[in-house]
Amino acid sequence: MTDYPSMVYVRLLQKCNARCVMCDSYTKNQESARLDYVTNLIDEFEGLGVNEVRFTGGETLMYKHLGPLLEFTRGKRMKFSLITNGTALRKFSEALIASKIGKIICSIDSPYPAIHNEVRKTRSLLEHASAGIKTINDKTANGERAMQFVVNTVVSSENYYHLRDFVPFLHEHHVRYWNLIPIHGEQPIRMNRAQIDVAIREIDYILSRIQREALDLTLNVSDPLDFFSTAIRGTKPAELTGGLKRCHVVSQVAFIDAVNGKLTGCNDLMYSGFDEMIVGDILDKPFREVWGNDAFRLTRERFSCQALHRCDRCEPTNIKLNKHLERVGAETNDRKVPIWF
Repeated sequence: MTDYPSMVYVRLLQKCNARCVMCDSYTKNQESARLDYVTNLIDEFEGLGVNEVRFTGGETLMYKHLGPLLEFTRGKRMKFSLITNGTALRKFSEALIASKIGKIICSIDSPYPAIHNEVRKTRSLLEHASAGIKTINDKTANGERAMQFVVNTVVSSENYYHLRDFVPFLHEHHVRYWNLIPIHGEQPIRMNRAQIDVAIREIDYILSRIQREALDLTLNVSDPLDFFSTAIRGTKPAELTGGLKRCHVVSQVAFIDAVNGKLTGCNDLMYSGFDEMIVGDILDKPFREVWGNDAFRLTRERFSCQALHRCDRCEPTNIKLNKHLERVGAETNDRKVPIWF
């Protein structure tokens, strides 16, 4: 295993201004991470050779120290990205463009406001996200500073039948990377089998159109049957990774909850029930000390050999990343997380 991860997610807060039906983040601890703790982490990451830091929440753009944090990134060599629902993209467009943020991952569940806003239980959410993306694109269109947008879409009973309608929306917003996310557990917008069958046809159509028209759009799904196989058959990642024997993501991606002082390998494990992969009480401890602890290193090593048969929450993008890391060699120096992740 390599010594340190290529990418680290840093959760800045749990507070959120949306009331999404599949998320209860807005009911959680309303505190924010200390700015000095986050900036100290970034300084340490740069020294350790971490390639990218991704800020997440809650709603990242509600972080009370957002301005100083964005300014702090400007002098760093590493890459930065953030996840947002898009409500405040236009408000912070200048600060984002002036920062080192190079990628913005925006959650959009329908190209139609009535549907997206209802799923997210937030008035005018899609309108604000759309305007923010367009504002940033317009402000960077003629300059050297380009912003990469990625759209994350939770496939559900509310959008399964019109997934193809995203294609013109994404084109209009100059989005080149689109990640579909399956519903996990007993969610109110979980799909039945008939709805899944319609969604499979929608995704097949999208993949065919991308190939037929040579669209500049990368979808994280290559086989819609695989995408829904966990929901249909309870499939584990081991059956979807082409015979891989281990999970490389737990060593190449870390997740730090900078509010509650927790760390795990992989961005999907913090709230998935695998408590053995979570280290607590990490605030003010050097990342090198916590990540490099012999006991935690051995735990990650053991879990990496078990994860593909145990984990049932592995997102399609993470499965794709695992295949990529296996192909390029997770033990080599070429361990940068690709742009589509």
